[in-house]
Amino acid sequence: MLRLFVEDALAVNQTIRASKEHKHYLEKVMRTTDKNVVIFNGKDGAFLAAYAAGQFHITEQMRACESLPKKALAFGLIKSHRLSWLIEKSCELGVTDLYPLITERVQFSGFKAERYVRILIEAAEQCGRMDVPVLHAAQHLDEFSNALPCDYFWNFGALSADESLKHRNNPSGYIVGPEGGLTDKEEQTLASAGALPFSMGDLTLRAETAGLWCLSQPVLLASVA
Repeated sequence: MLRLFVEDALAVNQTIRASKEHKHYLEKVMRTTDKNVVIFNGKDGAFLAAYAAGQFHITEQMRACESLPKKALAFGLIKSHRLSWLIEKSCELGVTDLYPLITERVQFSGFKAERYVRILIEAAEQCGRMDVPVLHAAQHLDEFSNALPCDYFWNFGALSADESLKHRNNPSGYIVGPEGGLTDKEEQTLASAGALPFSMGDLTLRAETAGLWCLSQPVLLASVA
């Protein structure tokens, strides 16, 4: 059954107007004017709704809203097509917060947040999430480090992920650099801010692969608070 993200507050027996995008998708792409869909807004849960004449009529609640454990990823900006892939797959792996970073070796200066929010919404619709990850505004690494929002690992250093956990039991975020990695100065900035380095092994991973590697580690995920 189709799942669609909406901005409206949701409740049983409520009728809400479909957006132009949803109306076009259901009537022109899916070629239907009468269809049952699941709608969610990230706050009230998932609801079964009957679509007709440009409106959703909510008939029942299918799932209550679920709060995922904090799992954040801060990443240096990379080329657009790879960044799109990273953001989409991060959503599927349960990321809750995404922090785009401008670092010294960032070569991709354009960051159209609206485009990536749309990617997150579509990924959440597809994978069955009850919420959409928060995409924070792009910021410079120094600014991010000055207000480090939680305990973070970053992908540099001799410690393995398992060994790093012995030093910090509740990591809730991961930091990966852009293509070419972080500079020595940036690594020192993160260390001074309290981020704990760890190694991903002997292989050199692409920036987008490194981000997904962090989010997919079962040992790390088990320790996310």
